[in-house]
Order: sequence, then C-alpha cells, then structure tokens
Amino acid sequence: MPTGGHQGESVSDAAAIYPSLSVRPPKSFDFSKFEEWPRWVKRFERYHVISGLSKQEGALHVNALLYALGGESEYIFTSFTFDDSANQKNYDPFKEKFDHQRVQGQDEPVD
Repeated sequence: MPTGGHQGESVSDAAAIYPSLSVRPPKSFDFSKFEEWPRWVKRFERYHVISGLSKQEGALHVNALLYALGGESEYIFTSFTFDDSANQKNYDPFKEKFDHQRVQGQDEPVD
C-alpha cells in the first residue's frame, strides 16, 4: 500500500492526519443568534488554520470569513468603517468589527 508523508502511514492514514484535504467551512452564521458569535468564530478560526488559509494573504482571510458567514454578512460588512483602508483587508481588524457588532447589536452601524 502507498505510504503518506510519514513512515509507515498509508494514504488513508495521511488523510486522517491532514484533514485540510477535505475540510469545509462551518455552516453559515445565524445572525439572529449573535450570542453564538464567539462559538462560531472559534470554529471558523479552527477551519482557518486546518484549511491552510492562515498561511495566505489578508484579503483572502477576509473574503473567506465573509463567505463562511453567509450572504447576510455582506449587508453588515457595508456598514463597517475603517480608519485605515488597509484594515479592511486584514483579518484581525475586520473580525474585531464583527466582534463589536455582536456587542452593539446587528442593526447598529459599527465605527
């Protein structure tokens, strides 16, 4: 049987060790349950690492988060303002906007 990247591992063993080969993002976020944000974003961040996204450029991180959140995230995203336009393409400041959105409430604009 063919071996994977480590001695004595089969290809199927390698798939079990490297789940990024078939990992999917978490289900879209339910914006009616903002109290679930910390749990959902933790799940997304695990996906972010396992999938290899964490090794990619910032704009890809932001777009992956928006995509995983679902269509409603686009409406919220357009309400965000950034002091520095570069922050719009960086994951951490972008995620912080959603963190604050959870605290303020979905319908309130985020500075």
